[in-house]
Amino acid sequence: MEIFPIQDVEERDSGLSYNEWATSGGWLDSVTNNSSGEGVNGYSSWRLPAVYRSIALISETIAMLPFNLLETKDNGNKFLAKNHQTYQIYKSEPNQFQTWFDLKLHLVSQALTYGNGYAYIRRDNYGKAVSFEHLSNGECIPYYIKTGKIHYLYYYVFGEMVEARDIIHIKCMGSDGVIGRNPIEIARETIGAGLAQQSFTGAMYKNGLNLQGALEHPATLSEKAQTRLKNQMDAFRGSRNSFGTITLEEGLKYNAISIKPIDAQFIESRKFTIEDISRMYGVPLHKLNELSKATNNNIEHQDLEFYKNCINPWEERIEQEFDRKVLLPKEKGRFKHEFD
Repeated sequence: MEIFPIQDVEERDSGLSYNEWATSGGWLDSVTNNSSGEGVNGYSSWRLPAVYRSIALISETIAMLPFNLLETKDNGNKFLAKNHQTYQIYKSEPNQFQTWFDLKLHLVSQALTYGNGYAYIRRDNYGKAVSFEHLSNGECIPYYIKTGKIHYLYYYVFGEMVEARDIIHIKCMGSDGVIGRNPIEIARETIGAGLAQQSFTGAMYKNGLNLQGALEHPATLSEKAQTRLKNQMDAFRGSRNSFGTITLEEGLKYNAISIKPIDAQFIESRKFTIEDISRMYGVPLHKLNELSKATNNNIEHQDLEFYKNCINPWEERIEQEFDRKVLLPKEKGRFKHEFD
């Protein structure tokens, strides 16, 4: 029997051994290099408002939807499975630390940030679920156990090997169908550029000189005039000291200028970053407060598309995973998890 971890693209490209990578938090803390020079990982990506809002919007939308266990009767009608033991958990709380809103939010937000969201199913002596406990990515690591030509999937949780049926695993699309690919790693260039833009903006407001114009002189300023001008300009650096008045000497003229081409390109690049993140997560631009191309008519249709193309697939992922892991073999087909 051979035991080996499941490696995905991000881990293989990190330059670390598997043990080093897993000990450092695995997908949780892996920093992805990109051309912007900004370190991009799950935590840093949340500093970009468009990323945070996209993840929060999808996660909170799903977390708000009622999650029920239904039973199909002989006549084909579906009813709430009130006599099923697990039904009582869905109507109370999944564990002592979270509400159902919190657990669903955790599963989806972890998947959207790191590619995978995990929860441990605690069972009674009869194999029925009694609670669902959330796990962070660094606390749950998938492994294959190979016996001959057969592979078995297990999860390494808090120092123990746990069977796959005891782990709720919500994942993004992945390269091997078992581990979800990290969306942050896929969009590292866009997110890195957005973080670099934010850093540049902060530095500009802190240290930048914004006169909105140019100074013109017919000849050469004397050294004293240059010194006085520099001192005045230094006094107006930063956002707190903006919009001051400078005294012009020795025939200096001030010529006001409109928005500079570089500033216009900077604004456009910010919009492009938001659009790219919108594409990555499937969130309409108007939900990220980018309304430059929005109208009352197309916003309504985009809302419908958001639920159909973005929310519904996540609902289906969760429903099928709970059906597969929570229900006993004899219960499958008769009982089904559904979002309302």
